Amino acid sequence: MAQPPNRDNTPPEGGSDTAPHEPSMRRLWGSIIGVSLLVAVVGAFTVTAVGSDALPPATISGTTVPGIPQPKIAPSDFLPDRGAWIGMTSWPRDDDWSQAGIQRRWNDIESAVGETLDIGHAYHRWNEEPLITWREEWNVEMGRMSLVSWSQTPVGPVVGGEWDTYIAEQADLVAAFGEPILIRWFWEMDGRQRRAVADSPDAWIAAWRHIVGIFRDRGVVNAEFVWCPNAWAFDNGNGEPWYPGDEWVDWICADGYNWAPGREGASWDSFTRVFRSFYRWAEARGKPIIIGETGAQEREPEEKAAWIASLPEEMESSFPKIDAIVWFDTPVDHD
Repeated sequence: MAQPPNRDNTPPEGGSDTAPHEPSMRRLWGSIIGVSLLVAVVGAFTVTAVGSDALPPATISGTTVPGIPQPKIAPSDFLPDRGAWIGMTSWPRDDDWSQAGIQRRWNDIESAVGETLDIGHAYHRWNEEPLITWREEWNVEMGRMSLVSWSQTPVGPVVGGEWDTYIAEQADLVAAFGEPILIRWFWEMDGRQRRAVADSPDAWIAAWRHIVGIFRDRGVVNAEFVWCPNAWAFDNGNGEPWYPGDEWVDWICADGYNWAPGREGASWDSFTRVFRSFYRWAEARGKPIIIGETGAQEREPEEKAAWIASLPEEMESSFPKIDAIVWFDTPVDHD
């Protein structure tokens, strides 16, 4: 998808010194957001609590003390026992890109759904805004986990070390934030629109490893990196060459849409058709799986509602190991 604007460049007021908040994380498709259409799919799955409340025993001076909570810091420490987290990125419909305008859109949707979503997704431009802004702080206040899409930049200078100071600054900022956060750097690198910037799989992988390596060297334990090509890249075999390796990836992701009727020649595809090739490949990696962007357009009356309403059954029957799915709520690229 196109890089969305992020017109509020308000810097954060500083990292949080408080202990990480556990997001609401209902672990199910209890509700789904549609574009220009809200469909609540409540009770499709049995509700389960966030992870397991069973805590491993703590050892203090060689003595086992049961029942003392163990720290949960990184997103994978909260993985669903069943079902999936639901998240969203959402653009204001009145072109009000102020903090108030963005929050108003979110509040309207969550009020209509009747629940707070599990993941708040935002796009941050390379070297134009920090990785932690009011958006991520607000997600903490609301009980959401943050997914940050960190935009692309030519990979050569990254590998060459020209951005090391900037990357280290962002790593320190994320560490000071202290909350579990997912970072999706340079998504859809396999697509034609970004090929010139991505250069080649080998060059892109070198840049990915360089960035992840800096975060690790600086001890950032609350952030996990999300590798995210297009879902269709696994239909034609173009996705896997961009994979940096299991030791360099925390979450495996794909973006995919039901493009009809807006995209010329596109067929009306189910969620299963869009993501089945990707899922077959991702499931074998043994990593947490997230759908970073998905959505459907309007066609005939009620078709989009039916597409959305089918997701709980499709997820449960065909994609049981998907841990999170993030809806793309914008009026851009065919709405």
